[in-house]
Amino acid sequence: MNEIILKIEETPQQHIGRGRAIIDPKIIEDQKWNTGQILELSYNKKTHVKLWPGAPEEYGSGIIKIDGMTRQNIGAGIGDKISLKIVEVVNAEQIVLSPTEKITAEGLQDYMIHNILIMYLQQVIQYLLTLRWVEKFSLL
Repeated sequence: MNEIILKIEETPQQHIGRGRAIIDPKIIEDQKWNTGQILELSYNKKTHVKLWPGAPEEYGSGIIKIDGMTRQNIGAGIGDKISLKIVEVVNAEQIVLSPTEKITAEGLQDYMIHNILIMYLQQVIQYLLTLRWVEKFSLL
């Protein structure tokens, strides 16, 4: 399969945080891809997103629309050109979560005062994992 290179643009508001990449419909047609397949995006790093078709007026544009979190996960910005390919996925056996910043013992105690907070965080994490494909070192 040939390497596919597309230019990054910002994703529409309704797609932000959903782990989607909106792709030029011509690329989807040429590659015989289907909505919902998993794409591997590569720049400085790699991440995975769900394929979503662009609008008909974007046909032949050579554009991929991804949100800020996805751009951060691959180390790219608006206007950068990234490579992508379809990948097969498997279910994770285990996912380990860690904070993105240091939490002191005093700070941890403040966060864990009530068990309700823990239950709420569990629900939020479960919801996030239904929206996004996760790989090592990804931000959620």
